[in-house]
Amino acid sequence: MRIVFIGLTIILFVLGFLWIQAEKTIYFDHQINTKIPSDVLWNELKQGILDSGNSRIWPEVNYVETPEFKSGAKMVVTYTTPFGIKKYPYTLENIRDGRFFAYSPARGHPFTGSVTVEIFPTTAGNYLQWKGVYKYRGFSMFSLYYSMFFQKQFFTSLDENIKKMESQV
Repeated sequence: MRIVFIGLTIILFVLGFLWIQAEKTIYFDHQINTKIPSDVLWNELKQGILDSGNSRIWPEVNYVETPEFKSGAKMVVTYTTPFGIKKYPYTLENIRDGRFFAYSPARGHPFTGSVTVEIFPTTAGNYLQWKGVYKYRGFSMFSLYYSMFFQKQFFTSLDENIKKMESQV
């Protein structure tokens, strides 16, 4: 019985080690329909990237600062987590003024991947799509926080802020 217990313990340890080393993926594709005019929505998104504290729609669950809104600009995103304040770099990419931008984690970030934010005009207003894939290896409290809390809170707050702004436009 003791040998079986030791054998199972070793197997669980090896499986745990292999899981930690495996690449993991965080995927999201969030869509919002809004009546906010596309130029107003674009300006709010742009302001959220430049200084999120001055955007009416940007969620308060993180803070973003970027020196200028242009491809190649370095973004610094501050996350206030239960495990302390974390600042991570991103790079702003592929801006198509009024319609599209992308960003990706930069050197020093625990994730790789990319995110796209795009506005599609509709007959009733606009459709905003925020879509991305992050990959990471190992285990960190930040990856746990991001996948289990931040992502849901960010998009729920974004939805609420856009609906609130719609009632004011």
